[in-house]
Amino acid sequence: MEIGVFFTYGYSLQTWKNTGTLKREIKIFEEISKKYELNFTLITYGDSSELEILNTNERIKIYPLYENFKHSKNNLIRFIKSIFFARKLRKDLNYVDVFYSNQLLGTWVPLVIKLFTNKPVLIRTGYDMLDFAYKDNKKSYIIFFYKILTFVSIKFSDIFTVTNKTDKNRLEKDYPKYSNKILLRPNWVDSVEYNEIDNRHKNRIIAVGRLVEQKNFTYLLNEFSNLKKDIVIDIIGEGLEKSNLEMLAKEKNLEVNFLGSKEHKELMNQYRKYKYFISTSTFEGNPKTVLEAMASGCIVLASNIDNHSEIIDDHINGFLFDLNLGGLKKAYEEVDENIDLKKVSKNAVNKTLEVNSLDKCIDDTFNDLKSLISKS
Repeated sequence: MEIGVFFTYGYSLQTWKNTGTLKREIKIFEEISKKYELNFTLITYGDSSELEILNTNERIKIYPLYENFKHSKNNLIRFIKSIFFARKLRKDLNYVDVFYSNQLLGTWVPLVIKLFTNKPVLIRTGYDMLDFAYKDNKKSYIIFFYKILTFVSIKFSDIFTVTNKTDKNRLEKDYPKYSNKILLRPNWVDSVEYNEIDNRHKNRIIAVGRLVEQKNFTYLLNEFSNLKKDIVIDIIGEGLEKSNLEMLAKEKNLEVNFLGSKEHKELMNQYRKYKYFISTSTFEGNPKTVLEAMASGCIVLASNIDNHSEIIDDHINGFLFDLNLGGLKKAYEEVDENIDLKKVSKNAVNKTLEVNSLDKCIDDTFNDLKSLISKS
């Protein structure tokens, strides 16, 4: 079986390498190819230098789009040209059985190829871009574009996967005619060697995420103001809000370490050193950082939003708090009171093993692809 994997529009292997996620992102394709002997062609928005980045097995090939098409500096021209990639791609990729789009952004390329070839298309989404655009107060033309893209992608794809129940329920309500093709496929996380919570940092908190408004780190620092002698906060991530957060930490008399980005393997090792992980996000999809922290046995405190409450059973495998003044601080102070935290830690690990294991993701992905082959 030959699978053509389209990267998110504008993304390349170099993008993944720069963000430290290359090994994690490529792992799912490597493992499926090993277990089920599938062949993958990764269609990236890179140039010939992509061929030097990935040393992988013979079942995974790289097709850098900008080795075969001219890269335009103008964003609009580059977008328009991408729509017309299909003519050449349908010939170069005529051996492909199923086209797999790794995110919503960029689905127009495999969908246009489908118009010419009638080959099946599976679209995977990590989060609902349209919903995020609304919550991020994006400009109206961006929201309109995502609205059209979502509708077209759901209508013309053969399978459309989402990572969380909240997105699934919303999309099934908005597009009831196509609800049968909207499937729930949660994010996967690596299992790690368990480290007892008694052997971890007790007065240090870890938080992970882009330093942007959505992640709400301002709230985190405000909640722990004037606790410099009692708590150290380590934040892993980069973003435009870094300088503002550094100033706020000084203003609030807090010891905060901004540790920058980490390679995924290093990040997974970091989780195991901390007893507490905190997420203060105002909205999420199926947050990998929360799932990874749970898989690592951290005591997770997360904002009480739909996509957190979906994966955290309050006081059983983690703790939820309301995003109001004092909500997080109260939850943190009460967490040790008459609660078996070792049990909470183990429950968190078991939950991710049950729902978010790599093996489950491999099998689900293969079965989805196989079902499309049988229909074609």
